[in-house]
Amino acid sequence: MPKVQPQPFFNSFWLASLVNLAVAVLLTVICYLDVLVSPVDNWQDGQPAPTTYRSPAMYSAVSDELLSVLDQDQAAGSQRFLIRRGETVTEADRTELQRLIPERMSLDLRRAGGVLLFYFLALTFFNLLLRRIGRQLLLRFRAVLTLYLFLILAELASRLMFSYTTLSLYALPVALAAILFTPLISQNIGFTVHLLSLALIAPMFSFTPGMVLIPLVSGWTAVLLLKRESGPLRFILASIAGALVGCLFLGGLNLFTPQQIDFGLQVESDLLGLAGGTLACGLAAALFSFPVTLMFGSVPRSMLRKLLDLDHPVLRDLAEKAPGTFQHSLAMANMAEKVADAIGADDELARAGAYYHDIGKMQKPEYFIENQQGENPHDKLAPEQSAEKLRAHIEAGIAIARGANLPDRLMDFIIEHHGRSTMEYFLDKAYQLNQKTIEPDKFQYEGRNPTSKETAILMIVDAVEAASRTLQKPDHDEIENLVRRMIFSKMLHGYLDQSGLTTRDLKRIGISLIKFLQGQYHVRVEYPWQKKMEERPPLLVVPDTHAGIQTVRVVQPVEAKEPNEKTDEDV
Repeated sequence: MPKVQPQPFFNSFWLASLVNLAVAVLLTVICYLDVLVSPVDNWQDGQPAPTTYRSPAMYSAVSDELLSVLDQDQAAGSQRFLIRRGETVTEADRTELQRLIPERMSLDLRRAGGVLLFYFLALTFFNLLLRRIGRQLLLRFRAVLTLYLFLILAELASRLMFSYTTLSLYALPVALAAILFTPLISQNIGFTVHLLSLALIAPMFSFTPGMVLIPLVSGWTAVLLLKRESGPLRFILASIAGALVGCLFLGGLNLFTPQQIDFGLQVESDLLGLAGGTLACGLAAALFSFPVTLMFGSVPRSMLRKLLDLDHPVLRDLAEKAPGTFQHSLAMANMAEKVADAIGADDELARAGAYYHDIGKMQKPEYFIENQQGENPHDKLAPEQSAEKLRAHIEAGIAIARGANLPDRLMDFIIEHHGRSTMEYFLDKAYQLNQKTIEPDKFQYEGRNPTSKETAILMIVDAVEAASRTLQKPDHDEIENLVRRMIFSKMLHGYLDQSGLTTRDLKRIGISLIKFLQGQYHVRVEYPWQKKMEERPPLLVVPDTHAGIQTVRVVQPVEAKEPNEKTDEDV
């Protein structure tokens, strides 16, 4: 029975729920960190305040009208903070804190339970969204855990800034996770990550319209400018654009919101807080992009370009030990790159995956037809034995990849390029031998069905490239029928269900493959000299036994004669 490769960790609802619950507990602890460390009930008059507490949003809105007649600097300071860290605590301060933020006086288990449930549901719905859109690659343990780690760090930084500094709330690093992970996932999921980040810091303080709209606009602007190949400079430019657009919306928001917005140039101002916070997120993303890419399970661009070098030791060994497989991989790489580019997938990753997907064939290259010259060893083997020989190249490829320290993302191509497909040739051969008991499972590959667009592209391209070699007349109709049949077969068997490919993607893949094969098998115009060669009489090689030299003579065609007509030879 073939061994099935494990599915993504977060594809299991119960395992995902346990992790989400653990992360929700940690986020709840961070949310109530100020209360756990120094609850207001334990404060003493005359002692310095250990925590900064800000005015709730509703109270601040009312204070705008009450303090409008006062000095603006005094009004801004009075309405923004109930007490700053380090200020002397008085009985009036504690009374005001008790009236306005009673939930911070001591730990309220009922409120904490509600926050815990909110966090758990937010994370669960995020996982369900990833499963719904079919992005199985993003459900892997290391990928989700890396994302959760930076969401937790962003909330911890927000909690510390909120409770122990006087910086504006707009300076909180809400956009960090979205800017950092968008090049690794996609813009659509990047928007979702930003919403999740905003939701996770919500229980820390009461939201105003500005605290929802401004970070949303600023973060989404940065996400829109990020692409898959974004480097450190792109992160910084995207954050600058996000800061500029956010500041413009901040000015527009000031025209209708009841909350007073500070446009001063002091450190505590909302304007500098928004600009500085967004830029800080971009700088942090540029700094952590390389290690985060490795932690996430993706391949950094610099590493990927080294793997694309045909002088890589693994590729040199493949060219030497299995030259036919090497040429097959090169042909597949050209096709996979074109197809990936057609649907907006990672074309460089698809090309690298095509280079390395069959490296396991180096161990026993003679069992694969592209390396055979003369005798076929499968003629002497039972169908089950032949299937075992072919199946072994996947495990061998994984072993070689691990020995060469190839990234896990490239190993996906080794594992998934055949998926759980059946070796139909040897299964049919077994049936033809009239075997009484045939186990179809013995003719299945031990891989895993594709979990990304790039590995699904390789599966389709591998089948099309191999089948195209059997075309007798590779005209447009034959090529189109072949491509449609291969794609439909993969869909029918469910091999592409977890790849994230849409019907629109499959249509574009088909069109791209048809154009590619038409260019490869196009019929050239017959030149005049070729027509003359066809009209010439055939050449006859007559051996000269005396001189040991072969003499070439032109054999003249014999004209047909009437039955009664005589030739010179008849006379």
